[in-house]
Amino acid sequence: MSVVRSTGMPDEQTDVKGKWLSFEHTQSEPNSWYIYRKDVRLTDVPESLTARIAVDSKYWLWINGRLVVFEGGLKRGPARNATYYDEVEIASYLATGENTIAVLVWHFGRNGFSHVN
Repeated sequence: MSVVRSTGMPDEQTDVKGKWLSFEHTQSEPNSWYIYRKDVRLTDVPESLTARIAVDSKYWLWINGRLVVFEGGLKRGPARNATYYDEVEIASYLATGENTIAVLVWHFGRNGFSHVN
C-alpha cells in the first residue's frame, strides 16, 4: 500500500514512493490470507491524503479501528498488465498522534473469469 498526494493520473505520478508487500513463499497458494499493520505518528493531519492500494484478490482496510474499505480489490482486464489500483481518501480517518493502519488481504490464488494468474 502506498500513501501519496497526487492528481490520480498515472502519467503524473513521478513522486510515488509506494512499496509492494508480499509473502514470497506463499504467493501462489490458493485461498491465502495476509494481515498487514502499520503504526504511524502524525504531528498534524493533512486536509487530503490518498492511499493507493492494489491487491490480488480482495482486501479490507481499517484505520484506527474504523472500517474504511470493505472488499476492495485489484481491477483487471483481459490482459495481464491491464490493471489499476484503488484510490481511497483517508485523511478523515486519521488523527494527530498515533494511528494504526491495518489491511486484511484475501488472495484467491487461482485463475478468474477475466484473468490468468
